[in-house]
Amino acid sequence: MSARHTAVRHALRGRLRLVLGTSAAIAALAVGGAVTAAQADAPK
Repeated sequence: MSARHTAVRHALRGRLRLVLGTSAAIAALAVGGAVTAAQADAPK
């Protein structure tokens, strides 16, 4: 395996990890917002 190929694979793996981490954070915020909204709408 060439050094260039290794560098490209490493860069793609890092980018994939960043995208997955960002997606997970956004999903967690969305779920938290939905739960908060549901609690705010619930009768007391």
